[in-house]
Amino acid sequence: MASGTTIPINKDFRDGDVVIHVLQVNITDYPMGNVYSPDPSNTVWPKLVFTYENKGTEPVNGNLEVAFFDDKGNQYPPSGHLVDVTMDPLQPGKTSDIRFVEAAVIPKDTKLVYFKVYINGKGEAVDIPYTEATATPVPGQGGGANKCCLAMLLPLMAIGVYMASKLK
Repeated sequence: MASGTTIPINKDFRDGDVVIHVLQVNITDYPMGNVYSPDPSNTVWPKLVFTYENKGTEPVNGNLEVAFFDDKGNQYPPSGHLVDVTMDPLQPGKTSDIRFVEAAVIPKDTKLVYFKVYINGKGEAVDIPYTEATATPVPGQGGGANKCCLAMLLPLMAIGVYMASKLK
C-alpha cells in the first residue's frame, strides 16, 4: 500500500467487561509511535486503531494483543504480539480515547492480508478488506502544513466512523 491508506474494520471483541472496538487499519510509509525499523525507507507501518469500552460496574484496564500477517504467512512483529494496556483503569460505562498499536513491516511492498486479536490466549483472525480502502493524507508530502494538519484529523475521522456505526 502507498503513502497512506485507511481501511475500515468496525469489529468488536469482548474480554470480560471490556469491549474492544476495532475501528480501522491504517497503513502508512511513516511511523506514528516508537516502532524501530532497520530500513525505514523500505518499511510500511500498519496501525490498528481502536477504543476500549467498559460495560461492567467496576473500573478495569483495557488490554489488547494483536499481530499482523502477510500473504506468505509471515507475522508482524515476527516474535510475539503488539500489546496495549491502559495505564489507568477505565471507569464503568466509559469509552477510552482513540488508541493504536503499530508494527514495522519490511519490505515496503508486503501485502498484509489479516490481523489476529488475541483474548485469553485464543487468536481470532480478521481479514483486511482492501476493497474498502481510502487514501489518507501523509504529513510532509506536498501541500506543506495543510496536508500535515489534515493527517492530524485521523483520530477525529476514526471517532466519526465509530459513532456512525453506533447509530445504525
